Amino acid sequence: MEQPSHWLAGKIRQVQSGSPDVAVALILTKAQVKSPQAESYLGHLSKSKEFRQDLNLSSSAWFYHPESLRRILVVQINDGGDKKDARQGGAKAAQDLMAKKIDNCHVIVSDEVSSENIGILANSFYLTNYEFSYKTDPKSRFGAEAISECVADEDKDPRKEKFTKKIAHVVISTKDSENVISDPKYAFWIAAARGAEFCRNVANVRGSTATPDYMEEVVRKMIEGKPQIKDLRVIKGQQLVDLNMNLLHAVGKSATSEPRCIAVYYKGNPDKDSVDVSFIGKGVTFDTGGLHLKPSGGIEGMYLDKGGACSVLGALHGALELSIKLNVVFAIGLAENSIDSKSYKPMDILTSMKGYTVEIDNTDAEGRLVLADTFTYVQREFKPARIVDLATLTGAVRIAVGLETAGLFSNDDDFANEITKTGQQVFEKYWRLPIPEESRDQTISATADLVNSFRSPFAGASRAAAFLEKFVEKGVKWVHLDIAGAFDQSNPKAPLCPNGNGFGAQTLLQYLWNNQTQ
Repeated sequence: MEQPSHWLAGKIRQVQSGSPDVAVALILTKAQVKSPQAESYLGHLSKSKEFRQDLNLSSSAWFYHPESLRRILVVQINDGGDKKDARQGGAKAAQDLMAKKIDNCHVIVSDEVSSENIGILANSFYLTNYEFSYKTDPKSRFGAEAISECVADEDKDPRKEKFTKKIAHVVISTKDSENVISDPKYAFWIAAARGAEFCRNVANVRGSTATPDYMEEVVRKMIEGKPQIKDLRVIKGQQLVDLNMNLLHAVGKSATSEPRCIAVYYKGNPDKDSVDVSFIGKGVTFDTGGLHLKPSGGIEGMYLDKGGACSVLGALHGALELSIKLNVVFAIGLAENSIDSKSYKPMDILTSMKGYTVEIDNTDAEGRLVLADTFTYVQREFKPARIVDLATLTGAVRIAVGLETAGLFSNDDDFANEITKTGQQVFEKYWRLPIPEESRDQTISATADLVNSFRSPFAGASRAAAFLEKFVEKGVKWVHLDIAGAFDQSNPKAPLCPNGNGFGAQTLLQYLWNNQTQ
């Protein structure tokens, strides 16, 4: 029987005999590095104790092939069956290749890694190899001659002219690549990566570009011609007022781009008419704070206040790619919380679509207003059995659970546990927080039915959840995910990226994958 070492050695020679600028990365298990056959693919380094120690210490090392003298990156994972190992291996390989400013690479993965774990590894590599950039090519600005270096042709390194971090061309393969690619579990992880990337790309577009108009166009382009889409509804401007969606309308009525509610009905199971679940995202495209204007230092990142809506769109992207067999409503409430003479004002009393009157104690507690009317619209029109909403809702949740975990609130224990476990499957962490009676009491106004804020520094995330809870209809199972900290981490660990990182999109897609009709 052919030994793994033989195909690895042959694959290295095959890749290196092709394009001269392709860098090779090997993903090997610890056992393979130590095996007697390692000499065929690691050469004399297989006998080096220091080399193995370096791999044990930092998980990776560069060496130069004894025949071709071409660089090879070795990334060591402990066990081919461990999902966390696979994820870390993919991130490590991408980071090391990006650090060398590689633009063309071939990643060869050990055949001791399962198809699903190769998918996880590819997902992690893909999302680590991400850059949101508007940088322009210096050659286009100054001309190639103006920036060329006076070096001999044989010593010229094209990497010095590379002005982006992202690796442009990546191939990931293993001994039996055809069967791996055909594995549905592998397909899920690739679709999840693309969905998360889609979320990142939309989330990181800045506020003057990513208006509600822009977001609507993004949705229309994504679903155009897709047979699973049964219905697209866009309610905006005066139409919101006509439907008594006054909370959503008030938040965005001062902007030049009209506020709107968008609902996409994805019908993946034509054998039934009911909606299995609805995902609802907060899409405040830029949050000035309204007349309670945010200060310098707190306003600059508010183009990311549409993160929940972007995660919902990322999940829709993945559902379309995988042809998920469920009936799902993907809904987003879009508004730019801007300021002009029409701005809604502190202490205004507005009537929601559900009929509750709401006193505006703080114009910067706007996300819950956007979600409240969107909740009511979706429930009245589509009657989903379950709702999951995502929102960059409160700074308070970061105080409670930090920057790597999202806060989870729910009216159903089983549903809460299911979403928590689903997040664990895609390495997204949630921690359930309570909605105590104290927080519910703080949503009651002396003048109106509800008040959108309460002047207390304590339990702000629970208070926001208590407000949203009022708009969940009887019998509907609901999970609220406050992703304000997790969606925009200060010092993210790969495969997460700075700024909008796509948190939540993969959880939603994993939930659909787990629950779809077989």
